[in-house]
Amino acid sequence: MEAFRLFPQNPHFRPLDTLNESARERHAIYKMVDFLGVFENMCRLRCDHPRTEFQDQLVILLELETHGFDVDSLRIRFMEMLSLKDKREALETGSKDPKDHLEIERVNVQEHKIDIMLIDSQIDELRNKRERLVKENEQSTLNIVAGEKEVAEIEEAKCDCDRKFHELATAPY
Repeated sequence: MEAFRLFPQNPHFRPLDTLNESARERHAIYKMVDFLGVFENMCRLRCDHPRTEFQDQLVILLELETHGFDVDSLRIRFMEMLSLKDKREALETGSKDPKDHLEIERVNVQEHKIDIMLIDSQIDELRNKRERLVKENEQSTLNIVAGEKEVAEIEEAKCDCDRKFHELATAPY
């Protein structure tokens, strides 16, 4: 559980809300195990491992993020590891041929895709929050109108009582 000590988490598991309770709990545990697995893989990966192993871990991190895991530091570390892996490979070959540039651009494209997916996810969350707030605002406005009507009726009834009291007090015997 070293991973959770180093990277404290507070996942929300909202994508699992559609599942029944036991399935939701089971899937939540799977997500926790996934997080531990990514952490362990990060610790065991070496420069000579295939690029796909690094990229697979980044995809898993993206999925974990949709469940509320804070994966920024792990993602940054994987990206730094990939960058160092690329740099080392370039030093080994000692050449800057177009294939190296294509691979760097592919990595850039992959990084941008991940960033875009994260931004899209944040936009969706903000849209949902805005819709909820608009609905709450409409309900509050209706409550205010109803409350103002009730206050006006009470004030009118008080004035009527005052008027009748005054008439009764000043009426001849």
